Amino acid sequence: MTNDGIEASHPDLRATRRRFRFSIRALLLAIAFGALVISHVYTSQQLQETRQENLLLRQELDRFQVEDEQKLHVAALTSPDRLTWRWRLFVPEGRQFVLRTEHKNLPESGLPTPLGWVGDDLPAGELIVTVMAHKKRSGDWSIITMAPRRRSTFTVPVANSRWLDEMDYTSRQEGQSGVVSYQPGETAMLLRARKSKQLGAGRVTVDMQPTDGLMVWIEERPQKKLTE
Repeated sequence: MTNDGIEASHPDLRATRRRFRFSIRALLLAIAFGALVISHVYTSQQLQETRQENLLLRQELDRFQVEDEQKLHVAALTSPDRLTWRWRLFVPEGRQFVLRTEHKNLPESGLPTPLGWVGDDLPAGELIVTVMAHKKRSGDWSIITMAPRRRSTFTVPVANSRWLDEMDYTSRQEGQSGVVSYQPGETAMLLRARKSKQLGAGRVTVDMQPTDGLMVWIEERPQKKLTE
């Protein structure tokens, strides 16, 4: 008996084979569509990363487009690793700006209290600032801040350095999307890197409570009034 004869005498078998063929076809289409979506997402992500790298490289090589020399200007630069952050600054003449850092009790927004573990006065003009976390031979971590003619170092206590050992943090670096300018008296938050909150099962999120990490910002010192 031929296959046609078998299927004719067993209609359920024919329907089953049709459903099977349809299921295989649908599965192949679903796989192809899924691969296309994954490829598109991956390509888009790579393109975004390439654009970001090109922007940082342009900011590295090009001079500032300073439209108002009375304003502080900030742009992020490329960095060699995840624990080094760099910026190109334009600091206005005739005013005083201080670069501050803090490593504990860092809020999700706003400034920490007390305000700053390290403070360095910045010279006027165009300059580059580098902040990096460095692990010493002793196993302790230190934060190094470098600006023209200025270098500051402080040690992060072991109790506050777990995020560095585990590379477990989220960060926001100012100026990665281009040059940012600030009004007189406005604080420039250069970096907010904070330890992540563990949710279990490998999941993490942003901790809304103050936690350890590294914050870097620039404040303008108030002008001293001349006494009569």
